[in-house]
Amino acid sequence: MAAVSRLDTDLNARSIGHQTVPGGDPARHAGDGARECRGELVARTVLIADEHGYALAVIPRNRLIDLPALNKEFGRNFRLARPDEAVQLFPGLPPRAMPPLGSDPRVETFLDQSLIGLRDVYFETRTRGRLMRVDAESLCGLFYGVWCGRISRAGS
Repeated sequence: MAAVSRLDTDLNARSIGHQTVPGGDPARHAGDGARECRGELVARTVLIADEHGYALAVIPRNRLIDLPALNKEFGRNFRLARPDEAVQLFPGLPPRAMPPLGSDPRVETFLDQSLIGLRDVYFETRTRGRLMRVDAESLCGLFYGVWCGRISRAGS
């Protein structure tokens, strides 16, 4: 429950509209006519790194980060950060847990284009079975000023 409260606190402090959703299936809460499958609605963060530092990539849960696309776009050499780096950067982060959104303003954020235009986007919390729903307008506020583009690819 602490992780939900922490995300709640972060979103409230930034005046970002959101709602905690019990149960792990966003399709149950997406409303009539929702065409997106579960993985397309749920965003996850991926910690990446290069010689300039760390960055968070926000992509749909059912996709993989496309490091070559990011590297080409920015002329950089991103790699996936190791779990020990994530724990060092975010003390208290459980092993294999996703890095938190907006936890450090010095960490660059990149948003996958496919998340823009969805009516609702859900973020996983550290509490199993709980999601945080953010509507399209709030999503834009949450990621105002971050770079947005095609940074994910279909999983194999």
